Amino acid sequence: MSSSLTCEHCSAKLKLKAGKTTFRGKCPRCSASIEWTAPVEDAPAEIADEFLATLEQFAVPAQQQLPQPVSPQKKSKDSSADVLRKLLAGFQGTIPRRGPGVGYRLALLFTALAVCCLIVIYFALIVGAGYGVYWYATNILPTGLGFRGRATAVILAFHGAVVFAGGALVWSLVRPLFSWDNSEHGGKIVTLRDAPVLHSFVSRIAESLGSPVPSEIRLTYDVNASASYSGLFGLFRKQLVLSIGAPLVAGLDTRQLAGIIAHELGHFSQRGGMFLRHFVMNFSVWCLKAAGMQSDLADQVMDDSHTDSSVEMVFRFVFWATQSIGSLVIKGLAMLGLLVTMFVSRRQEFDADRYEAELVGSDAFFGTVRRLIELSMGQKEIIRRGPSYVLEVLFQPNGIENFSAEVVAAADAKAERAVKQIEKALQTPTRWFDSHPSDFDRVTAARAKNHPGIFHLSLPAWHLYPRLNPESE
Repeated sequence: MSSSLTCEHCSAKLKLKAGKTTFRGKCPRCSASIEWTAPVEDAPAEIADEFLATLEQFAVPAQQQLPQPVSPQKKSKDSSADVLRKLLAGFQGTIPRRGPGVGYRLALLFTALAVCCLIVIYFALIVGAGYGVYWYATNILPTGLGFRGRATAVILAFHGAVVFAGGALVWSLVRPLFSWDNSEHGGKIVTLRDAPVLHSFVSRIAESLGSPVPSEIRLTYDVNASASYSGLFGLFRKQLVLSIGAPLVAGLDTRQLAGIIAHELGHFSQRGGMFLRHFVMNFSVWCLKAAGMQSDLADQVMDDSHTDSSVEMVFRFVFWATQSIGSLVIKGLAMLGLLVTMFVSRRQEFDADRYEAELVGSDAFFGTVRRLIELSMGQKEIIRRGPSYVLEVLFQPNGIENFSAEVVAAADAKAERAVKQIEKALQTPTRWFDSHPSDFDRVTAARAKNHPGIFHLSLPAWHLYPRLNPESE
């Protein structure tokens, strides 16, 4: 197979004869001198050609003249093909395909059973409330009409409040069933044209893990990364969204960032767990929406009171009591759903950590966790400077780049002064109601596996997206 190279001055693509590993001469486009030798350790040819073709596809043609000296940021952009070659060559070996552990499977089974019970209870409340209103209206209400005198109005107000409140309760339980959490993902969409190296890097990691490739990559302001599906049916349409915090790209190296991406792509491989967690979260949203509707109705009824009429007071009190009790019951179901989610979430995190350790090695896990703590402290330091300062940074033309640089600078300064605080965070155990395992437990579990890893290249991660270089102007 023929070799190829890219001119560092004008980005022209040069193809060499098959088997040729060196080139000395001038670029046919800009006449610049070129001395090139094929790397000793290179990526598999078919993979390198595929990703380099991506770069060539989106390359901008250079002017037909020798360019002036370029800035370091421009130079890093022009050498993106070389960076990608190094990154792809950094993947050595393969990761054996393994299914989730027994503990994770048991957690899913327990969660599935618990969710089934919660759903049965929820629908039982709908059926029970609906039948109760019907039974009350057909059996109790007619007997109340036999009263005469002053008590007639009060009795009618009481019965009317029961029926009306029961109907509102049923409606508040049914309406959330037709709404799912389809909110848009936050952050800035980074297309293949914007960051071909980042997309190629993520695709190579997905290939190593046997994970689906994200259909969309987003950059956020958080010192965090997340994997999710686009909407309820995103799982079936394989519309996967990978969100990466811009401060991570600016403040980590490629090995650390590769581990974090592998962790998130590991979640994509947990199809059953991701679907179950997604469903539980939507169930909790159902409950919270229903409880919110009931609470709002109860507050509105009491706030709109403008008279001390006994009839109106009876009606309002019955309606308020019914909605308030219903809201407490539904909130209880929502809390149970979230508690179940926390339980399975901890098992998912441990399972996703396995993907990270298998890709970059167990020895890199501790350094990544520590650096994440430092970057989180840096972000908090920026936020402490006040909303006006944060908004001023964010609303600049390159807001996300400037914010990331500020976070990295604050993290580096904070790391020298907060050693004890960092060590304390690294020694904190997991608590019962935590949705994620503690850093201590995660590092301990990763070290116990002692995975050697297949990717050990440590370049500044901003090479994947040079605009996030924290040292650039």
